[in-house]
Amino acid sequence: MQELFPFKTYFADAPGTLFAGVDYEADLEKARGCWRHLRTMFQELEECRAFELLKVSSRLFLCVLLNELRLWIACASVLILCNRLPERVSCLS
Repeated sequence: MQELFPFKTYFADAPGTLFAGVDYEADLEKARGCWRHLRTMFQELEECRAFELLKVSSRLFLCVLLNELRLWIACASVLILCNRLPERVSCLS
């Protein structure tokens, strides 16, 4: 069982020996326990992923919002300058 187990390195620091090699059913139950541990760990990561996506989405939204605001401020500045431009030109002539 130990040669066929794909997660040997991950469970290398587990207390005691992982597989005794004496009883196949006991070794199989330990392998199933390891699989349950990995599955639980990935389920927890999957639950956290939704919050990470929300955080990334909110950052992206703020970035787009800031860019839009900069564009609107630039357009407003140009409009203000264009409205004042005829006054300045008429003063010069």
